[in-house]
Amino acid sequence: MQYQRYLESVLEVAEDYQEIQDLLARHATLQATNDHLRQHQQESAAEAERIRVELQAFSKRKTDEILNLNNRLAQLKKQLEDYEQQASLQELKKDHSLHVASQRTLEYGQVVLSADNIFNRCRMKSHIAHPPETHPLQQLDIIGNYVSDLLAICKRSGAGVSSS
Repeated sequence: MQYQRYLESVLEVAEDYQEIQDLLARHATLQATNDHLRQHQQESAAEAERIRVELQAFSKRKTDEILNLNNRLAQLKKQLEDYEQQASLQELKKDHSLHVASQRTLEYGQVVLSADNIFNRCRMKSHIAHPPETHPLQQLDIIGNYVSDLLAICKRSGAGVSSS
């Protein structure tokens, strides 16, 4: 009964409602809407929590992936540095080998030219007709024979050769 009087006093103040049934119907509509909104808010909160957990897992996976990629990058950089260092050492070895080879080639060329020069002098002084040999070992063999012959001649003539 007291509730009935309360509703009648609300109708006197509210101009939108003419009867208690209208007021109760409006209350029921608002209550249903409120219940629906609360349910929707709970569903949205649950969905937001699910998305937050999913985002957190995704962020962790991506952070781990970035960390792994950074580690791999560091390994590859270290490997590159090692390869560059090895290449540099090989380059130094190659340069040294080329230098040694060029030095030996120079020395070989000097020996060949010297042998050719001495061979030509021996040929000009010798009474034996030697063909112009192009191989340095054959030239040196002929030079050795020429020097041996000269020593033998000097010993026979009595001029002697003093060895110091």
